[in-house]
Amino acid sequence: MKLKDLLRIIRANAILVTLAAVFGGLATVGASLLVPSTYTAQSDLFVSVRTTGDPMQMQSASTFIQERMQTYVRMVDDRAVLEPVIEDLNLTVTPEELGERVTASSETGTVLISIEASADSADSAAKLSNAVSKSLVTAIERLETTADGQRGSLRLVVANPAVPPQSADGLGWWMSGILGLLLGFALGVGVSILLSVLDTRLRSKEDIEELTQVPILAAIPSDSDLRGGPLDVRKDPFSIAGESFRRLRTNLQFARIDDSNRALLVTSAQAGEGKTTTSINLAIAMAQKGQKVALVDVDLRSPAVAERLGLENAMGLTSALLGEADGADRLQPWGLDELYVLTAGDRPPNPTEILDSRAMARVLARLLDEFDSVVLDAPPTLPVADSLVIGRQVGRIVVVVGLGELRDRDLTETLKSLDVVGVPVSLVLNKVSPSTTQTAGYYTSYADTARPPIIDETIHPSMAGQGLSAAAEAETASLDTQPIQTVVTDTFGMAAASESSHQQHCNVGVGETSRFRSVASSDDFSRSELAGAPPQRGANETREKSGKHSRRQLLARERKQP
Repeated sequence: MKLKDLLRIIRANAILVTLAAVFGGLATVGASLLVPSTYTAQSDLFVSVRTTGDPMQMQSASTFIQERMQTYVRMVDDRAVLEPVIEDLNLTVTPEELGERVTASSETGTVLISIEASADSADSAAKLSNAVSKSLVTAIERLETTADGQRGSLRLVVANPAVPPQSADGLGWWMSGILGLLLGFALGVGVSILLSVLDTRLRSKEDIEELTQVPILAAIPSDSDLRGGPLDVRKDPFSIAGESFRRLRTNLQFARIDDSNRALLVTSAQAGEGKTTTSINLAIAMAQKGQKVALVDVDLRSPAVAERLGLENAMGLTSALLGEADGADRLQPWGLDELYVLTAGDRPPNPTEILDSRAMARVLARLLDEFDSVVLDAPPTLPVADSLVIGRQVGRIVVVVGLGELRDRDLTETLKSLDVVGVPVSLVLNKVSPSTTQTAGYYTSYADTARPPIIDETIHPSMAGQGLSAAAEAETASLDTQPIQTVVTDTFGMAAASESSHQQHCNVGVGETSRFRSVASSDDFSRSELAGAPPQRGANETREKSGKHSRRQLLARERKQP
């Protein structure tokens, strides 16, 4: 496991790791405060043998002492040693219980016996250690004394009496807290790694790249604004989400260079991964580039496009497939660009058979003849077979992968199912953390210095002079006497071209084949024209006649001034 993988796991389970660390610290602090403190005191005994100074005799004495040392150490917890201590200190314990609080040791190569005694207080520990040392000396001298009263040559003395310790045994409460914090953190990381190994959900781009070689076109950041409706790039053209959809549009354009079929199917493995959000905003991004785009909701089981865009869903694709209405009659314009939406319509009892019919092929062929691109919002692939049926009629399939929601086996099964269709497949990552989105930091800082968009809003001639030059005011006053012109602008309000609005409109009646007319601005579209009503004047022409003018028109005219 690489370091970045470990950091990703810790970041993904930050709450668990934090709770484990805090719990570990609090637990150790609480234990250190609740458990009674114990104190340990130590005294040392010096062991020697009386000699005459002869080297051979001293060597023998040294060997004799080393042999006896281990015996003396084991005598510390004998009843003969501890019973006198209990009587001397007036203790209410048995020799066995007292033996658990007393230990003796001796390091190899030395003639010292260390006796440690533990008690509830520092003074009690020191008294107990000294008492045990004196009792051990007395017991050894009694054993080394012969029957006729002659004392042995071995001698024990207290070299270092025990003194009351300054602090209790163990770490302080604050050191215990730090140690518990570290142990809790380590435990949390361990549990996180275990959960990561057991969890098969796809959580990063690297997880997907290890699973499949299908190209990833873009990564869409997690944004709450995308859940309730489409992303309005005109309001916030410098958002990370808006740039992600423009990146998807550009990468998709390069990926579709060799695609002869301009129909694009957007689907996902399971529901709730963001396929509808992606298809809607991708269609908007394509239309803002100047393409004539048709967005078709082919999710006849659970349609959502109409609700997201605020359009009527009474008559839609189902009506066209059943022959109740022409598909062109059901197209509804949306926004300022050439984006048309064909909603799903009523829910049929047999959606799979309807989508696999010749009528669907005819509707799709008709849309491909009229539009530059056709985006189909399809149902999820695993629950139903609708996407597999309609996927054979498109040029490319885009699978939306919701990070943190889709499991690896589901994605594998989805790609295997789509591989049978024989259509190129690409992936789009959705619900990506904004901090991990490529160039997110650069784009945010760069966008802060960019000029704000020009909002297309209506201005009355009385207010036309505010914020504009005198030339623009004079031009505004004479607009009614000049030929009507429509200014085609790009997404950010920059004038792209100018042409006369005296164009030939296709006045098509109800029941005729074509429902589209040549227009100069996307504002000229209206639902009444698509429903079969008589054609009306364009939005810019209406503003000219009513004495109102678009801010884009005024600025474009100002730029024309010499």
